[in-house]
Amino acid sequence: MNTFEADFEAEKKIMMDFMQRHEAYTQAEILATVGGPTVRRKHFLVGLKKRGELRVVKRENNQIFYSLMDAEARQERASQKRATPAGAMWTAIRVLRQFTSQDIVASLAATDGPVSDAEAQKFCSALLSAQYLKVIQKARPSQARPARYLLIRDSGPLPPNIRRMQVVVDTNEDRVVHVQGARL
Repeated sequence: MNTFEADFEAEKKIMMDFMQRHEAYTQAEILATVGGPTVRRKHFLVGLKKRGELRVVKRENNQIFYSLMDAEARQERASQKRATPAGAMWTAIRVLRQFTSQDIVASLAATDGPVSDAEAQKFCSALLSAQYLKVIQKARPSQARPARYLLIRDSGPLPPNIRRMQVVVDTNEDRVVHVQGARL
């Protein structure tokens, strides 16, 4: 390990020690512990946010305050997201890879949280708009054949969040991937 890497490892340890000793802090306070912001220091904090280790606890006077989440809390949060109907459908999609909305309904029928075909179709439609899915066989209503989809973007175990205004947020990458009527 060269001195540049060793110095950065020491800086990361100083920042982590600071975060473990305090309940809430701003990004500026964290960076001040090691002499201010640099690209690699900011990247380190962004990585913590993406992995869910650093969470927002409050917003006050145009400042965001963060706190470290322990591994148990992160696992509990992920488990809760997977336990939702969207989480169950996303898990089924990830397992099936090629599927119809009816396949999703059938795979969840014996679980505690069965979903309707309309819910599955709506979820697939949103994922298709966000380019997670690709249609490999078009629907033929006259033959009662639903569309067949292929999962082309598996971003991880947590389901993308679909909001009412048709915004798809990838929880794994912590970014908006589709806004209805907008170009990102």
